Amino acid sequence: MVFHRSGLTWEKYKIIGFENASIRTAVLTKKGTLLLSGTNDSPVTLRSSNHGQTFQRVKQLDSLEVWDFASFNGIILAGTYAHGIFKSLDDGITWSASNNGLKINNEYVTVSSITTVNEQTIICSTLGKGMFISRDAGNNWEDYNRGITDENLWTSFYDPIHKTVFAAGPSGIYQKKPK
Repeated sequence: MVFHRSGLTWEKYKIIGFENASIRTAVLTKKGTLLLSGTNDSPVTLRSSNHGQTFQRVKQLDSLEVWDFASFNGIILAGTYAHGIFKSLDDGITWSASNNGLKINNEYVTVSSITTVNEQTIICSTLGKGMFISRDAGNNWEDYNRGITDENLWTSFYDPIHKTVFAAGPSGIYQKKPK
C-alpha cells in the first residue's frame, strides 16, 4: 500500500499467493508480527514476521473464521465464528482454545470483537449472546450483559480516559464502567 503526500491516492497492497483474499481483521503485535484474517474462497488466517513481505497460513485458525484479534502483554486472542476465542502465547505460531465460560447450550459463541481494558481484563462482544468479560487475561469468561437488551453486538471498545466500555449493535450503543 502506498500513501501519497496529497492523501488522495492509495494502491492495493499485494499479498503474494493471496491476491484475492478479502481481509476482515488484522493485528500488529509489539514484536512486529502481522496477522490478517478473512476469506480466500474459504476462511484464511495469515501471519507475517517480516513486516508483511511474506505470509504463511495459520492452519490452526484457517477453518475457524476469525472475526477479531487483540494483542496485549505478549498474548494474542482471536475471536472466531461459532468457536469462541483462541489464544497464542508465542506470537501467533501456535493456538489453543480459551473458552471456559464461552459455551452456551453446548455451543461456542461467535465473537464479533475483543476489547482490552488492561493486562487482565478483556471484554468480548458476541452475536446472539451479548457481552462476556475475562478478569484473568482471557482464561475464564463470564456473562457481562446486565442492562443490555440486544444480545447481537457487533463491536466494542474501551475509553481509557473515562474508564468506560462501549458496545454497539442493531439497537444502539451501550456503556458501562468495568469493575
